[in-house]
Amino acid sequence: LVYDGSNRVQLTGDLSGNSAVNGLVINSAAGQYASAPSIAAYNVAGDFEVGGQIASSAWSGTTQQIIDRDTAGQRSWQFSVSTAGKLNLIVFRATVVKSFLSTVALATANFATTYVKATFDSDNGAAGSDVAFYTSPDNVTWTQLGTTVTIAGTGAIDSSTSTISIGAYGGGGSENFSGI
Repeated sequence: LVYDGSNRVQLTGDLSGNSAVNGLVINSAAGQYASAPSIAAYNVAGDFEVGGQIASSAWSGTTQQIIDRDTAGQRSWQFSVSTAGKLNLIVFRATVVKSFLSTVALATANFATTYVKATFDSDNGAAGSDVAFYTSPDNVTWTQLGTTVTIAGTGAIDSSTSTISIGAYGGGGSENFSGI
């Protein structure tokens, strides 16, 4: 994984030589994840977008972390798939948990690849914060997944010195992703 200078973490290539396509394959076992070291640019105070191209061996049944910046005492945000197959963006404000759960589940077959993203609006102008979830088959044409989720309250997301963890909660301990 590399930081590309535009506040993004990107997979740079398959170093195993086993794939012609760049990808991180995770089998949901503890310790199966990727991470990027902490840098100040990963702290987001206001609006942001998070997402990626993923494929799961099972879209429901267990919580699966896609990507997060969250370890004990250094909580900022999490993007995951819930046990019901819904996308979930969690943000932390003054250590208060704000969870935005998509209003409908992903309609994606197991092992099928899809692009997913969440857009976070920290201040919707009506004393709340909004999250909209999207899916795409090609990373070009995006369709909103359900309706926009609004939670009362505005404010900055907590800063963190946590690494970015991909495929597991807070560095591999739990909620491991199973797929690509």
